[in-house]
Amino acid sequence: MYDLSINKVTDLGFGVAELNGKNVFVDGTYTGEKVKVLIQEEHPTYYSAELREVLEPSPFRIEHVCRCASCGGCSFDFIEQEELLRLKNEFLVSCLKENGIKFNHALPKCIGMDDFRAYRNKAIYYVRNQNGEFVIGFFAKHSHNLIKIDNCILEPECTARTNAIIADWANEFGISAYDEKNGNGLIKNIVYRFGVQTDEKMLVIVAADYNIEHLDELVAGLSKMNFSSIWLCKNDGTNNNIWTEDLKHISGNRYISTRLCNLKFELAPRSFFQLNSSQCEKLYQIVLDFAQLKSEDLVFDLYCGIGTISLLLARNAKKVYGIEIIPEATENAKTNAELNGLNNVEFISGKSEIVCEKLVKDQKVEANVVVVDPPRKGCDVSLISTLLFLKAEKIIYVSCNPKSLARDLKLLTGKYNVERIATVDLFPNTLNVETVVLMSRK
Repeated sequence: MYDLSINKVTDLGFGVAELNGKNVFVDGTYTGEKVKVLIQEEHPTYYSAELREVLEPSPFRIEHVCRCASCGGCSFDFIEQEELLRLKNEFLVSCLKENGIKFNHALPKCIGMDDFRAYRNKAIYYVRNQNGEFVIGFFAKHSHNLIKIDNCILEPECTARTNAIIADWANEFGISAYDEKNGNGLIKNIVYRFGVQTDEKMLVIVAADYNIEHLDELVAGLSKMNFSSIWLCKNDGTNNNIWTEDLKHISGNRYISTRLCNLKFELAPRSFFQLNSSQCEKLYQIVLDFAQLKSEDLVFDLYCGIGTISLLLARNAKKVYGIEIIPEATENAKTNAELNGLNNVEFISGKSEIVCEKLVKDQKVEANVVVVDPPRKGCDVSLISTLLFLKAEKIIYVSCNPKSLARDLKLLTGKYNVERIATVDLFPNTLNVETVVLMSRK
């Protein structure tokens, strides 16, 4: 055992102390705390340790809100929200400075959430056999050890009741859970989607095979939960991917509807949609404020998904081109445009860099505003080259990863100035932060 002082927190959430000239990484600790730890592993350049006792807590430490902190979904629920919002901005600024990004204005306070309970409109549960029992829950942090979850405070209450129905059905009829070690078993995941302001909900059972005995009994048992849509997803792979394209509709509607910023959207099982709808509205309002669109503006919305940002922009622009590589999402986006009566938006399936260049060269489309909302890994280098080729007046970059954001901005700042930055807390009690950056052409 060692008594150590935590001198900082990493972007992965580990407190960092020092021992024998090496860093010691300790989960569940915060800057300024003195803690008692047990060294678990020694590596060439660092130690990993387990927190045993907080000897001198941070003034920002509070009681855990989560009933099951070990799963990682609320990994920083022991720190006051205002301090956590400050830390999120601090991480972003650090990444920008490391990449030489010049920003002449003070970064506004990260926009937080007053009540984070049941904020998630999507939930993915894992399934395992434990001591002969079919168990549904989440993985513990940094592991594949399943923790049984009876009631997660981030999810709507109906998930707990539905999980209980599924577990009882599986235990009664001997339905097996998937075992990733030997590749045996049937049920892998339980996925929920919830329509905000519509009360519609979808259930997807991910299994290694469609041949599930006594499935009718399960569907009958779920009838009292009033699911709008129930699906099966066949995934017989051995990797960690959840989704495949092999989907089978079981009952109810094929889609559920949800609302965002006074627009209606249809969601399919695999549709990308921000998990925190109320905070997402604040995020998208920032995008609109930064864009300041005029009736003559042409817009490219890259990585557009099911068209959420595209449709919001289309209300003020002359025309919006939404580009998305996943065909299913593109078709979903077209449907959403029809649902909202917006005919000045065109959705195209393909790689953003290829589609953009074709639009410019073949159709002479010159977008003066480009919005890009890439996945966590950021933009491909080829897309950065395309953004520079387009010569738009404004680029609005929406990011969920400060590191990839700063890397990409560095490549763009030769031709663009960073004008405004705003951050939104889409995942309370974690270190994740969503950022919107406005860039103007030099």
